[in-house]
Amino acid sequence: MAIGEINGETTLIGQDFPNSSTNYSNARLRPGTRLGIDGRYLIWDSSTIRIKKDIEDYSEDDAYQSIKNLKPVLYWPLDRIDGNNIENYDESYEGVENPTEYIGKQGGFIAEWLDQDPNLRKYVTYNTKGEVDGIAYDKLVVPTISAMQKLMKKVEELEDEIRVLKSTNSGSFNS
Repeated sequence: MAIGEINGETTLIGQDFPNSSTNYSNARLRPGTRLGIDGRYLIWDSSTIRIKKDIEDYSEDDAYQSIKNLKPVLYWPLDRIDGNNIENYDESYEGVENPTEYIGKQGGFIAEWLDQDPNLRKYVTYNTKGEVDGIAYDKLVVPTISAMQKLMKKVEELEDEIRVLKSTNSGSFNS
């Protein structure tokens, strides 16, 4: 593995990484592969069944309740400088006149709030000290789709019920 530069960006380049356990694989990196460093291993997200076991359906009821419990917020972000010091959002956008008005508040969730919910905790990321650090937003799509499927099924059932009611009470309902 090597670190190189492509189009001015630092890039990990490598092939034939040592085989280990789940999410560690003997692989060649391809453009677009999502990578992360976990201790001394190179890891990436994968959707292949080859690296999954004990597969089960995501409970529609759990997913629905999890998504229902999310509390979207709007906020002004602060920028982290040198790992610790925090500065105002405006100060980090040199050359943009009044960036807070131009860009506006950001939308998101509060990771600490998700961490308090056992069903949502799996979407929280932690730093090396074990402190709440962020949210794996890309993984929230799973319960969102499961909850959406539950709602779609409910809508279809209600549409069928309305259709039956209309046909048995022909003329009683307006279309």
